[in-house]
Amino acid sequence: MPGAESGAIRTEHRADPTGDISMPESTPIVPTVGEIARRLGVALHRVEYVIRARHVRPSGRAGNARVFTEADVDRIASELRRIDAEKGGSHVCNR
Repeated sequence: MPGAESGAIRTEHRADPTGDISMPESTPIVPTVGEIARRLGVALHRVEYVIRARHVRPSGRAGNARVFTEADVDRIASELRRIDAEKGGSHVCNR
């Protein structure tokens, strides 16, 4: 989600079904594949490769978009660093 801070929490107020009370609902902002690539400063296809090759499962979906946890982002970043080290470090991973 563009412009979202890492670890940020979005709070929305939803009306109670009876219409009496507005209850706050905290929803964590979770990154999509594109957001992960942007955060790490790498091409989208590299993130897709790691997700596919290392069997990283999305934590859920937002519409048709896969969303991941911060732990998944760390795992993807770690795998990209490992791949870069094996290949001679030609790509940048900023995490």
